[in-house]
Amino acid sequence: MLSGRTKLAAAALFLGAYLFAFALVAWMLASNFVLFVISIVTGGFLFALVSGILVTEVPLLKAEIAPLISFANVFQRIALLQVRWRVEGRINDYRERVDSEVGGLLPHPMELRWIMSKKDVTPYLKKEGPVIIVRMKPHREEAWNLATATLAYVSEGLVPHARRHMRRQLNRAVDFAFCKKLLGDVGETTARNYLITTALDPEINTDETVKQFFQKLDDISEELLTRLFLREIGAVSLGKLTLPDLALEPEITAFLDGA
Repeated sequence: MLSGRTKLAAAALFLGAYLFAFALVAWMLASNFVLFVISIVTGGFLFALVSGILVTEVPLLKAEIAPLISFANVFQRIALLQVRWRVEGRINDYRERVDSEVGGLLPHPMELRWIMSKKDVTPYLKKEGPVIIVRMKPHREEAWNLATATLAYVSEGLVPHARRHMRRQLNRAVDFAFCKKLLGDVGETTARNYLITTALDPEINTDETVKQFFQKLDDISEELLTRLFLREIGAVSLGKLTLPDLALEPEITAFLDGA
């Protein structure tokens, strides 16, 4: 499977070649006003169509081209689209990379939808087919949006079959540890700091059980967390779907102690 960077480079090369061909055709037809206008309109429409298709197939392309439309921040919808694409692009590119190595870890892609309300709204989730929809109110800080959306998505999408076998505190600790490593891996340091200060610290300071589980998970590397611990509990849970809730928790906590 091609890496996110390889697909991004291929998409950028394709778009560059398209723009070059578009400019060449427009130059050749410049002497005929009608044909020139037709070529501009048609070429612009096709470019928008091709770009739209590519950003759905190459998540990282979303994240990289989002800043290109930031000049239009005076238009709220375009500004929110910029943030949404950046958040979706970062999360889904990481999901593709990890899931290609550890199948079933994050089986469902994420889609972000804004709630336009003057009241405070807690982010919530809705699963539509193979996609997990994160609905939340946009914040003026983009890093806050990324941290909040990542935590909300992971709390539903990470090893979904294993979650019912872990108590709330262990699930929460897994979510925090995974999100912290995810945001650090994609270079979103500011978003990781938001996660720590606005969500992680308040919870571990008030819940000793979450704190103890998190410290164990945070001490191991990303490779051990994703390729060993999460992969194993996901695979075991998937093979024992008929067991009651929390039936595997003793084995999971014992495995964590030995990781």
